[in-house]
Amino acid sequence: MLNGIILITIIICVLIFFMVYKRRMLIQMFSLNISHLSREFQGQIEGTADHVVKRMQHQIDQMEFLLDEATQKIEVLGDQIHAAENLIRAMNFPSEEVSGMTQAHRDHQVEKAILLSDDDVKDAALNPEEKAASDADKRRKALEMAQQGCNITDIAKATSMGQGEVMLFLQLNKK
Repeated sequence: MLNGIILITIIICVLIFFMVYKRRMLIQMFSLNISHLSREFQGQIEGTADHVVKRMQHQIDQMEFLLDEATQKIEVLGDQIHAAENLIRAMNFPSEEVSGMTQAHRDHQVEKAILLSDDDVKDAALNPEEKAASDADKRRKALEMAQQGCNITDIAKATSMGQGEVMLFLQLNKK
């Protein structure tokens, strides 16, 4: 009987030791697993943040490019307005009121105004169906050139489209 009590006591002590050891091992395993998961999650968050920052930088670069293009177009429009105003003055006022302007200068202003507005006249002369077909041809040509590796400036010149318009069109057709 005494041997039985000693045996039961030894078994209980071994079980308690085994449970404490297993408990410590389980706690350690879960804490390592949790810290590993938290590091992995932190890495994913940092990767996502880097991706978002790169996309935002790309969008900022694109907006700056469009802003520069808009500024250039504003300057061209300012020149066109100035030439048109000079042309209107030359046509509406008697010659003595514009005597400061030589005939050669007037002719140059008229020629410049005609050249600047030539594309607008061509666009206005097209009916809507022809304009749509012309636009479709420009877009098709822009896509072909982009696939061949041409840069945006070359595509814009070849298709008579603005660089911003080409960029936007190519971005929309990436997907």
